[in-house]
Amino acid sequence: MVKNMSSTTTKRCTRFFKVFLPEYCSERMRIPDAFVSQLDRSVPKKAILRSGNRKIWHVKVGKISDGVFFLNGWQEFVKDNLIELGDFLVFQYNGHDEEEEEAEETEVEENDSDNDDDEDMRMKRFRKIGAVKIQYQCKNTASYQKLKIMHVKQKDEK
Repeated sequence: MVKNMSSTTTKRCTRFFKVFLPEYCSERMRIPDAFVSQLDRSVPKKAILRSGNRKIWHVKVGKISDGVFFLNGWQEFVKDNLIELGDFLVFQYNGHDEEEEEAEETEVEENDSDNDDDEDMRMKRFRKIGAVKIQYQCKNTASYQKLKIMHVKQKDEK
């Protein structure tokens, strides 16, 4: 799924999500065509994935006959972040906004709910770092077992 959001400024916000299924995305992960078409520039050859503790992964981005994928480096990213079956990944791209990339880490807590069904769908913790976010959740738990957010930026960004 890809979603565009507009605001009073000209800043674009494009995002997509994936449920991690090892048989489809442990070696490489396809980036949705609708997301790729929203990029400000042509498809980059590399992306940088950056964690909350500022660790980075250099990931090759490439076209294969059926689409655009995170390739070499993706496997290391998956391994290092303990991504597993059912983890929910949300990517958000805000273009090349340098102010946004320098944004300070923030944390927001959701109100607790007495309804266990609602609890399954709520984030307990949310961290924002930079312009692109990746969130993980284990699908069948009452609370998110892990939630990590990463910043993805193109290699040629400063």
